[in-house]
Amino acid sequence: MDSCKANSQYTEDNRLCEEFYNSDVGISFSMLSDGAWSNPGNNPGINGMDRACFFADVPTSYNSYCQEAMTVVNSQVPLAPYPGGGNFGVALHIGPSSKFWRYHQMNSGGELCASAHDGFKCGALAAWRLPVTSKTYDWFQSQKNAVLAQFTGHNYNEFDVNGMSSSDLAGVFLNGKQSIDESKMCHFLRKANPDRSKPWPVYSYSFNTLALEQYICGSDANIVV
Repeated sequence: MDSCKANSQYTEDNRLCEEFYNSDVGISFSMLSDGAWSNPGNNPGINGMDRACFFADVPTSYNSYCQEAMTVVNSQVPLAPYPGGGNFGVALHIGPSSKFWRYHQMNSGGELCASAHDGFKCGALAAWRLPVTSKTYDWFQSQKNAVLAQFTGHNYNEFDVNGMSSSDLAGVFLNGKQSIDESKMCHFLRKANPDRSKPWPVYSYSFNTLALEQYICGSDANIVV
């Protein structure tokens, strides 16, 4: 975990590392299309999803346009990100202090809309994707960890959520070390969460490891790779 934090400039940016290396918590990420990076919340997305809609408050009703397919990972689950989404994504917090776990959805049987492999657990209709706002974090954690327990090979999982949480956006998520388009990413990040005035962290992921590689989007951003 210390190597993940080595380049951190702000205490809050250590949190994603701590959550990734805690198998009871983990982190959530979504790989995004070029269109989503260019125009978050208003783009074709991927397969009718993944348009990168961000909301400050927890949604209370199903939003068909803003459905996002997330992957949950921790250091004990060496999965490979969804290849159809490219190498550039965003990471979000899903711990007990986050809002984002409440953006998840469940079916009428009280099961989390999540699968240990690619594909829907719940059909893409309001009656089949219900809000989890009546549930506790313990319920969410139990359901999430049960999905992760089914992990095999390097298959990515799919957690279908009702948009993403602005306040729980942790930073850029790279599939390995990549060259980035800083201008495009900064436009995206500032639109997704305009409340953050500090530079944004960029994390790289490779199976069992996560590392904060650099900062972007600020005059005091210190590029360290």
